[in-house]
Amino acid sequence: MAAQKLQERSRFRNAAHVLGSAGLLPDGTGLRLTPRACQHVAAYDPRVLMPAHERYVRDLDSRGAWVSSNSDDVEEDRESDERDLVDGQLPMTARQEHFSLAFTRMVAYVAGCAVKSHDTDYEGVDITLTSSADYRRYWGAEFDLQLKCTTQHRYLNDTHMTWPMHTKPYRKLIQPRRYQRVYLGVLLLPEDADKWLSVDENRLITESRMYWQAASEFAPDNGTQKTKTVHLPRANLFAGEQLLGIMKSIGDDEGGTR
Repeated sequence: MAAQKLQERSRFRNAAHVLGSAGLLPDGTGLRLTPRACQHVAAYDPRVLMPAHERYVRDLDSRGAWVSSNSDDVEEDRESDERDLVDGQLPMTARQEHFSLAFTRMVAYVAGCAVKSHDTDYEGVDITLTSSADYRRYWGAEFDLQLKCTTQHRYLNDTHMTWPMHTKPYRKLIQPRRYQRVYLGVLLLPEDADKWLSVDENRLITESRMYWQAASEFAPDNGTQKTKTVHLPRANLFAGEQLLGIMKSIGDDEGGTR
């Protein structure tokens, strides 16, 4: 038993050293050494984790759960379990982020639009969607999009989808002096990752959908709440036709929702 514990501690320290050398753990980050944490680190191959965005590999809490230290979401971090230790072992949070990006790109490209990436998300947005069409007033149109992703179907009701946000990113999102229009999009995925995508020779099917809303439609921040809940109408389904409608309203300078 003692030999096994020493081996687990050694594997834990080796994994932490590789993560630190790769720059995935900022200076001063503490890793709590618990039996369960050892098991989880031993199950992960740090070389597989390296390409994941740094926000996903920050710390291990006392339960051995991977914790995001730069999350704007109010959703509680769940403990790592067998769902995170299958397939290519990419953490579930990273899968959700990149799946939402891929979903958005797919819809945009089919509609003939393009996507601009951002090196950082400090501005409160993730990507910019653009059109090169010649509209009534402007040639070309574009808007910023903040993307979120969840498997929590409790946020969806008959008329809209609710989404809780911390106050700081909420204030950035609704900033009235923004030069460019900004929207929030929330992708709802099945809880079972096997149902996210199905591919065969005839078709590609995803049991997911994204709802959107213009940030200008959200209530002002009264400065008294730590979190804000926004509402995205179910009628605002992110699809090619609605995307082109947004572009046209911007290009024609119709005003209204910004």
